[in-house]
Amino acid sequence: MCENTQVAIGLFEWLYLSSALQAQTDRPVLISRLIKTRNNGLALCQTVACLAERLPRMIEWAQTNLDRTVIYRESDRVPVKSELLSHPRLSLRELVLPLQGQYEWCHSSTFDALDFHTVNIKVSGKALVLVKCKTGKPEGPTWIIENAANSKAWVPIMSSQLLGELYILPNSRYTYPTLHSQKKLSDGIRVTFFEYGEDLYQEKLAFTVNVDASREALAFDVQIP
Repeated sequence: MCENTQVAIGLFEWLYLSSALQAQTDRPVLISRLIKTRNNGLALCQTVACLAERLPRMIEWAQTNLDRTVIYRESDRVPVKSELLSHPRLSLRELVLPLQGQYEWCHSSTFDALDFHTVNIKVSGKALVLVKCKTGKPEGPTWIIENAANSKAWVPIMSSQLLGELYILPNSRYTYPTLHSQKKLSDGIRVTFFEYGEDLYQEKLAFTVNVDASREALAFDVQIP
């Protein structure tokens, strides 16, 4: 590798472009799987010649998809949380408390320890409510509860600890949209993605976004649960 600068440059280019694509794509979970598959294929190479053969197609794929990625502005972010419910005890009278982890996180098992919000998610035939501990802090546990049409029961479909604000991924392709949370850390912004499956939202992907000197957003420490 040290004697073949063309392959070394190609490897750098692939890692850079795939990191930029991961940080910026509007299909983060799918793209993360495709990048992982390509990295696994690259890891199987035993020779520099193998790398030289595979890298050009991988670089072209990453560059093409990066060029097609939609650029979103800060104003395009839609928060999941909307307005406070004015009479939650009436609206949610069939809700069984405590929610999972409520006593541990909110130090109480009662309605009075919780804030209930309407959401900007529209799912046909379902009513959804976002729940947080009544602490006033932007970061903390988050629940989403759901009530199906003709059903009295409220069922939790998401429970996650220490999230920042939840947002809806723009142009989500699913009935239940992909959600993401952003949390500021010392080394960048930690982004966590949730997708709906098996009757609840599950964490599917997380990475830290940082920006380089050319203002390109890059993904680091990518984790796929």
